Amino acid sequence: MAELHVPDLIAIGETMVVIAPTTADSLEEARHFALGAGGAESNVAIHVADLGHGAAWVSAVGDDALGRRLVRQVAERGVDTRWLTVDSDAPTGVYFKDPGNGVLYYRSGSAAARMSAATLDDIPLERASIVHISGITAALSKSCNTLLDAIVERVGAADTLLSFDVNFRRGLWDAADAAPRLLELAQRADIVLVGLDEAEMLWGTATANDVRGLIAAPARLIVKDGDVGATEFSAEGTVFVPAIRTEVIDAVGAGDAFAAGYLAASLAGATTKERVEAGHRQAVLALATSGDVPEAVKPAVSPAISTEATEPAPGSRPTAASNHASAASSTDATSTDATSTDRGAELRTELSRLSTETVNESLRDLDSRSTADMVTAMNAEDRSVPDAVADIAPAIAAAIDDIVERLTAGGRLIYLGAGTSGRLGVLDASEVPPTFGTDPRLVLGIMAGGPTAVTSAVEGAEDDEEAGARDLRAVNLQPSDVVVGLSASGRTPYVAGALSYANEVGALTVAIACNRESRIGALAKHPLEIVVGSEFVAGSTRLKAGTAQKLVLNMISTLTMVRLGKTFGNVMVDLKVTNEKLRARAERTIMSVTDASSERAAAALVASDGSVKEAILAVRSGLAPDNARRVLAEHSGYLRAALDAVTGD
Repeated sequence: MAELHVPDLIAIGETMVVIAPTTADSLEEARHFALGAGGAESNVAIHVADLGHGAAWVSAVGDDALGRRLVRQVAERGVDTRWLTVDSDAPTGVYFKDPGNGVLYYRSGSAAARMSAATLDDIPLERASIVHISGITAALSKSCNTLLDAIVERVGAADTLLSFDVNFRRGLWDAADAAPRLLELAQRADIVLVGLDEAEMLWGTATANDVRGLIAAPARLIVKDGDVGATEFSAEGTVFVPAIRTEVIDAVGAGDAFAAGYLAASLAGATTKERVEAGHRQAVLALATSGDVPEAVKPAVSPAISTEATEPAPGSRPTAASNHASAASSTDATSTDATSTDRGAELRTELSRLSTETVNESLRDLDSRSTADMVTAMNAEDRSVPDAVADIAPAIAAAIDDIVERLTAGGRLIYLGAGTSGRLGVLDASEVPPTFGTDPRLVLGIMAGGPTAVTSAVEGAEDDEEAGARDLRAVNLQPSDVVVGLSASGRTPYVAGALSYANEVGALTVAIACNRESRIGALAKHPLEIVVGSEFVAGSTRLKAGTAQKLVLNMISTLTMVRLGKTFGNVMVDLKVTNEKLRARAERTIMSVTDASSERAAAALVASDGSVKEAILAVRSGLAPDNARRVLAEHSGYLRAALDAVTGD
């Protein structure tokens, strides 16, 4: 008999059906609602599964329609639910999200609240890499506390890591009651995640170091401080990683997403800094969605259905989802293979027509050349890229003029793409705020597969056409916005879906591709098609195509900011002074524009609270900083116009 397969992570705890309005209306006023799965442990399992690791969720639901729906929804996200218990004597818990008014829970006496040590029967916890629990379970019932004690004892005697998210919920119990129990559980875990705010409520600890002083036993302690960042304490030392700035749609579930990103990175053998960074990246996904977890990225290949363990846990039965998946895997194989073959043939034909996919015949002997010869040949290929960009300069200028018009009217610039193209958009968007002092929400970068895909490939993300539209809906796309779709091939479904949706909304659309007559070009008001030809390594569009797209992005962001008054001549006057290098640059800028001494430039910068524009205007006009600020505001932040008005320069 084949050995029972055990997932990398087993998350154990309550999950409820969450019912939420599909609009921002209150429960009292809303007309349309969505049903989903909401629970700390299942959220973690879903995120971990999305990140490519095996994850199981252990809990209990009622023998009712809501329970069956809940299990199906979690299972459809690739989470193993084989050890789930169905309780015929208790209902499935439910909670309602009431926008603007909080959350209403209906969980008393639920199936999950009746879990006990017996829930663990026949579950091989010791063979998982990580078992994850949270403090919510401790607040549900006495029997749930016996469950936690049993988990701690079993995992503590094995090589498995125990992960504990404190997750203090004031609606479930008082801090005075919760504090000693949650501290006890934290001290017995290997990995502990806690928010600085909840630690202060529970134990009166004001800083991350104070928390570590109290919770000294765990091998790893991660203290999260909201939008400031997170600190990990471990044998490797103390590492702080700042949070990622992002637009927040709904903060519910962000803590679970952080935990999952962190644990998935742990499973992958990441370093301390990489683990915390992964937590932040996953949290951004949750912050950008109105549900507890973001919608799934459609995989390129359906996850394999395990046939090694088909017996349900005691008191449970197979879910409809698992039965359907098993039937499909046995009866639909022939038709699926035929369809896949047809799609493959069509895609090969389509790619054969793209110049970026052709093979440069002069480089067929590349691997036999010397390194010096290869460097010379690659440099020669790269030199052709600026000329290709120059060929479409008028089209780029026209696009920039329209972008400036939209941003002046209050719109945003949104880059969107997959793979290298998407990463270039994210990079350019991230550089604009520190360079030009803009609000981080003005220029956004959206990546197929979410923030995780910036550093790790998310298979199938670029093929999900509907996801492009979903991601734009998630940032509340408006008619005043600009969407720049990036795809070297010009055919990426994710980008095409996003541009189609942007056109429906009435947003300005721009397409950047590296093939003529591209699909995304046909969907955009401004098609920018830079034809760079075959790549140095055939099909590797991170090379010439990537360089071409970066050059165009440089033009779009830089020249748009120039047109918006973010420079004076060719010097940056809106940069954010966030470190000593930038302070020195700001002072040099003031000196170059005003002929002020270094001492006067430094003093003017301090008097203007770090605003280079205000300092320059104050020095050249003699205005007090407050008056300089007022004049700049009267001229919409344009320094040249303000100087003309005050000095006639």
